[in-house]
Amino acid sequence: MSDPAEILVIFPEPDRSTIHRIGNFGEDVWTTHRENRRADVYLGEVDTATDRIRLEVRRGEVTRERKHLAKIIERHLRTGECLVSDREARGLHRCD
Repeated sequence: MSDPAEILVIFPEPDRSTIHRIGNFGEDVWTTHRENRRADVYLGEVDTATDRIRLEVRRGEVTRERKHLAKIIERHLRTGECLVSDREARGLHRCD
C-alpha cells in the first residue's frame, strides 16, 4: 500500500476483560479487511494487542473506514471504552 493513512483504535484503560474483547474486536476488524481491502490489518499485531489496534488505510478511504469501524466497535465494545485517532481528524475522538 503506497503512503497509507493510519487509524488507531486506542483503549486507554484496558483491564483483563477488556483485553479479551480487544482481541475479539481485532479479529473481526482483520477478517473484515481481509475481504474488503480498504485497509491492512496485521494479524500478528492483533494477536498481541493489549491497548490498541492499528489499521493502514488506503488514501481516500479514511472517512468511510471510520464509519465502518464505528459499527464494529458498537458490536464489540461498551460506549466510550476506546478512542479513535487518525491524522486527517487531527486528534482523538471517543467511540460513542
